[in-house]
Amino acid sequence: MAASPATKKESVQPESHFRPHQAARHVLSRVPTALLSDTVGQTRTEVLKGARHWDSLSYIYVLDAKGRLKGVASLRELLQTNQRKTMGVFKKKRLAVVYPHSLLRIAAARALKHNIKAVPVVDKGGRFMGMIGSDDILQTLEEEHVRDLLSAAGLPSQTTFTDVFASKLSQLIAWRTPWLVVGLVGGMFATTIVNVFSGQLEEILALAFFIPVMVYMGAAVGIQAQMLFVRGISYQQIRIKRYIAREFITDTTIGVIVAALLSAFAYVLTKDTLLAAIISVSVFSIISTAGLVAISTSLLLIKLGRDPAVAGGPFTTIIQDLLSLTIYFLVATAFLL
Repeated sequence: MAASPATKKESVQPESHFRPHQAARHVLSRVPTALLSDTVGQTRTEVLKGARHWDSLSYIYVLDAKGRLKGVASLRELLQTNQRKTMGVFKKKRLAVVYPHSLLRIAAARALKHNIKAVPVVDKGGRFMGMIGSDDILQTLEEEHVRDLLSAAGLPSQTTFTDVFASKLSQLIAWRTPWLVVGLVGGMFATTIVNVFSGQLEEILALAFFIPVMVYMGAAVGIQAQMLFVRGISYQQIRIKRYIAREFITDTTIGVIVAALLSAFAYVLTKDTLLAAIISVSVFSIISTAGLVAISTSLLLIKLGRDPAVAGGPFTTIIQDLLSLTIYFLVATAFLL
């Protein structure tokens, strides 16, 4: 039976060197471990003997002679395996791990991806330090969920629901007003765009009927794409170039479907083939570019040092609304020439 890594924790780096949301500050080091050469029966006896002293009994971590993590077994697997076998039977080529400097949200993402209750922490040499337990993982997931909700409302990412409900009226106004003012300015630009293309509206009045759906579809697809992208970036689960290509294919497919449905509706409603064609090309163009606009906006905010989860939502919506209107009226102009 390998020694608990509790005594090794300080040899890597003191906790004070890490930020509160980094893994090293939350490591549970009193967890059962075993050597590859230990038998299952021997490990089972040792684990159960020290049951009251473990921080967690979710998993038994299998180490080599140098303390490097080589495998993992759940308590159920340990109890169901032939006791004469060695712990080497649980050796794995690829293990879901995090490092001392990793953020807790990365550990939570690993836990979700691999369907595990706890995530082992190793140093650069692969030596086992301990694990991030289920309590920290669940708390992190809950905090991320609350953060997303508050960010969508335009509130600072460090705000909590308790802060919101306990805040003075002046503070609530200060939090919520800035992005609403930005949205108001965006609305003024949108009104200007409609005014510039008033001639097209006079020629085909029915174009005005479809302005709301054009703006909505662009904003809806953009927000979907941005939320998924920002969360993927924060969890470090995506390759940007590959993700952008996949997003474009997805949006293009959605664009084809929506264009077919909306143009058919426009024709049934107005019996105007020209209007149906304008609607079809416009909504396809808007949807197929919405995801790219949202991702590009998020990347720009990241480059500028801003949190895309906070500023991205309102900012992306404004840009997408203006772009949707511009695309719609440019397509209409091209068809009416």
